[in-house]
Amino acid sequence: MKERFYALDCLRAFMMFLGIVLHGMILEPSIPFLTENWNRKILGLISEVIHTFRMPLFFLLSGFFSAMLLRKYGFKKFLVNRLNRILIPLVISFLSVGILTILLYRVVNTMIKSTTAEFSLGVIFNDVSTADLRPIHLWFLYYLIFFIPLAVTCYFIGIYIKSTRLFKISGLSTGQNLLIWTLIASVSSSILVFSDKYIGEQPHISFSVNPGYFLHYFVFFGFGWLTYILKWDFEKSRTHAVKLLLFALILTPIRLFTFSFSSMPCYALTILIYNVSLWCYIFGLIGISQLYFNKPSSSLQYISESSYWIYLIHMPVLLALKIVFFGNKSFFLFFLIFITASYLCIVSYHYLVRSTFIGQLLNGKKFSRDFPLLGGVWISPKRIFNK
Repeated sequence: MKERFYALDCLRAFMMFLGIVLHGMILEPSIPFLTENWNRKILGLISEVIHTFRMPLFFLLSGFFSAMLLRKYGFKKFLVNRLNRILIPLVISFLSVGILTILLYRVVNTMIKSTTAEFSLGVIFNDVSTADLRPIHLWFLYYLIFFIPLAVTCYFIGIYIKSTRLFKISGLSTGQNLLIWTLIASVSSSILVFSDKYIGEQPHISFSVNPGYFLHYFVFFGFGWLTYILKWDFEKSRTHAVKLLLFALILTPIRLFTFSFSSMPCYALTILIYNVSLWCYIFGLIGISQLYFNKPSSSLQYISESSYWIYLIHMPVLLALKIVFFGNKSFFLFFLIFITASYLCIVSYHYLVRSTFIGQLLNGKKFSRDFPLLGGVWISPKRIFNK
């Protein structure tokens, strides 16, 4: 991979790991010295911040790397690559990890109903005890399956349009105009998402594709695709990265406040604020990644290579730990479960996936286990005794 893409690959892995943080809040941890009401407000705000940018940025990066693979391998090899990296892992993961996740949550759900304690269920599993099979945290792969042929079609259409005089006159190839058109498309698709918030099924709940969410996320996938085709210079986002992130953080609670009103002006303002904050998050995070992670690093490369597997299996691991420590809402326990789950996932990747056919399926090739992450101590405890 070229050096200019190190930061983006690392950022994509970071979006995966943020999913573990969100799902770790299935039973709300209790922040010390705060009332239950303030706990919910703070954790809710943290969740909203992450939810605002995580999946849009992930799909943007997926679109970017998908376009890169198509340009690198050609049409046929690209489709084979996507089949091996997306469709096959989805089917296998759902039949194993997915079903196990649903069964474990039903155990948690039964335990909650049998106690008088008040727990807040993670929205990803609402009413799971009465539901049939659903994509749960694997839904992003399900949507990517539909994005790929649609993006390829747009790609060939784009090649034709790019060769026309109209394309040059419109100025679409310039970054500023491209962002303006993307913002317009983002606002338009967000209207469908906010409209479907309570009347439509979210992606993790059903295998029925929600048109609003589909179009919304495809806007970001398509934007990522175009940034590669048009050779967008992401390094320019470094200049104002911190300012963009701070501005987005300020806008998030304002959006939550305006969303609490049902009037049409507040509804329109909410959508506008959401999109402005979303793009500020996206370019702010891309800028930060360009500043600090746009260089070769064996540790970051390892994290990037392991992120796909870790995200696929983290849910049953988290739920199993929740069952073991059920009833304890300690904030310390939340970090303990997160660290323990991450450790178990990484160890499983290192010994069961990295140099096996599973690793080849997920990452395109097998990697050696001889990797001294953090000195090798926490990956292989035997090294402690061998010294």
